[in-house]
Parts: sequence; structure tokens; C-alpha cells
Amino acid sequence: MSATTARQTTIDAGHFLAARQASFLNDVTASAGFFLAALEQDERNPELLQQSFVTQYRDGNIDLAAALASQLEGTNIKAPYAVEPAIAQSIKAADWDAVIVLSDQLAEDVTATPFAGVIKSWAFTAAGRGDAGLAHLAETSLLLSQDNNAMPPYLQLQVALMAEYLGHQQEAVVTATQLAESSALPAKIALQTAGILMRGDQHATAHSLLETLPYSF
Repeated sequence: MSATTARQTTIDAGHFLAARQASFLNDVTASAGFFLAALEQDERNPELLQQSFVTQYRDGNIDLAAALASQLEGTNIKAPYAVEPAIAQSIKAADWDAVIVLSDQLAEDVTATPFAGVIKSWAFTAAGRGDAGLAHLAETSLLLSQDNNAMPPYLQLQVALMAEYLGHQQEAVVTATQLAESSALPAKIALQTAGILMRGDQHATAHSLLETLPYSF
């Protein structure tokens, strides 16, 4: 091994180890930088490409993450969230047709089906197809529910928010009221539900729901 090659290997290893250490310390920005530096020295390394994509995406560098995701398509490695940067770019560009198509791609990962369903529903709504948005939320719920009557709370919240956005105030309040009656409602969902109730002039119900939030919240 030549001196130059040995030095290059040391640099690559140094960047990689620094990236792993930063990840261990939950320093996403530093980890993203070190993985990218390592990738620049070994551009064909699929593991570095995958790690660079994930950390750049987690760090909020959407355009760079999207470019790395495109490179990943040429490998046999599948990275989590690979289509999400493209979705984010399409949302920023208000290209709702693209968001709908990309959401279908995201839904191919079974674990991402709920997330994809919510994104696609709001894309329908943003494109002026509010009824389709509400219908798709209901369809997503049916796919997730063990029985046809149990819509997950986070999807109920999305239905209420979407109804409110579309001007269906009564429907939003009814859905939010049903949510408020749920047992063990997650605090973040409870807070948003209370907001819908307050805007719908259901102050007493909203205050009662807020009183259930843990003191530390």
C-alpha cells in the first residue's frame, strides 16, 4: 500500500469514526458533515451513501438529501425515508400531483402507510379536492383499524383539522368532541383537539380537556 493510499484510508476512517461518534452523541449536524466528508473520499461506498442520506435528511438539508436519494436508487440498498425529501420539495413547489404520486411510492413501505395517507389526503385538499382528501383519510383508517369503527386518534385529529380547513366547522367540532371523550388521549393530540374546540366556541369542553394534560406538559 502506498503512503498516499494509506493516508487516504486513515482520512476515510477518521471521518467515519467521527460521524459514528457524533451520531452516538445525537449531534445530527456534525454527523451529517462527517459522513458527507467520508462519502466525498469514497463516492461508491453504498453504506456511506446511505448514512449520508439519512443524516442529511435528519439535519433538514432537503435538497442535498434528495440528490443523495437519487444516487441510492442505483444501488441495492434501501434507505428509510428515501422518497420523503422529494415529497418535501414538491410540497414547497406546491406541485400537488407530484406529492400524490410520491405518497403512493412512500406507502409501498408498510410502516410508512399512515404517514403517506395523511400526506396524500392533504395534497388532495390543497389541490382543491377536499372531499377526496377526507375520503382518503377514511380509507387510510380502514387499512389500519382492526375493526371498521376504530379510527386512530391521530387520524381523527387530521379529519377534524381538514374539516375545519374546508369550512365544515360543525363536522370539525363533532369529531373533536369525540376525540375529547377518548381515554388516554396523547397530550399533543389533546392540545390540538382543544384548539379546534376553542375555535368552535366549545370552551367548556376545551378547558376540561386541557385540565387532563400532565402538569409537566
